Amino acid sequence: MRRNTRPIKKQNVEEILDRYQGNVYFKRALEESTSSQGVAETVIKYVYFNRLFGAGVAHLASQLAFQTSLFKDSSENDLWNDRSMEVGSCVFAAAIDEFGDRGVSSNPTHRKLAQAVIKGLVISTGYDLANLDLSYIDAKINPGVGDGYGVLARTDERQLFRSIGFHMGSELLADQEFRILDRTLRQRYPRLVNKLKDATVNVSGERVPAYRWIEIHTTVEIDHFVHAVRAANVALQYYSGSQKGSNVKKQILQGIERFAVFQQNFMKYLYKGASE
Repeated sequence: MRRNTRPIKKQNVEEILDRYQGNVYFKRALEESTSSQGVAETVIKYVYFNRLFGAGVAHLASQLAFQTSLFKDSSENDLWNDRSMEVGSCVFAAAIDEFGDRGVSSNPTHRKLAQAVIKGLVISTGYDLANLDLSYIDAKINPGVGDGYGVLARTDERQLFRSIGFHMGSELLADQEFRILDRTLRQRYPRLVNKLKDATVNVSGERVPAYRWIEIHTTVEIDHFVHAVRAANVALQYYSGSQKGSNVKKQILQGIERFAVFQQNFMKYLYKGASE
């Protein structure tokens, strides 16, 4: 760890995220949906909100791994002292799951599992997709995910550190989101949950379980968060750039807050739609 730079802990992340009310809005959106079709629309929009995060994680992992001059162990020879891959690997740990679920024999991506949730909801509730308006997500959320993870941005170390923070905030809030989603659906719509749990749907010729995406994310996200914290602290430990370690840490924390604001804005939109 850089001199006088304390490691980032879960408590530091929680202190930032607790200033915002995104998951309060999410819970209200789910609870105030008045029918199975109404909750289906809310969940479908939430699924759509999540669709680019896996790609963003993989991009960030690659970007970090490329920074061989930015992360070094000064006690080792230049031929074997770069630690950029160690930083990137801690982020990539989340991407491994996103690109293939090892708990299902066909190894579907998490995006395909998410798509199975949408298809299962449409089949189970009769929701009319003609009523679905995704324009806000296409216009605001998808570009925001790309921006948060630095996709298409010029490689800049400040952006990289903010992206690490963005990723950390995403993983910890996602852990909370999925537990709220699973618990609320089971309490308010147990028949719908049972239908989805018993169902497999055909997505591009592959039979995919219709509830697994929700179920597995109630446990895997906290593990991804632990890896994200390690990525931040390994980055701080081996940072060899010109900034002070305290400035690097500040940029990571800024990224956490940036995600909290981003998530809260989406959840407000979701709640507004569910309550109308």
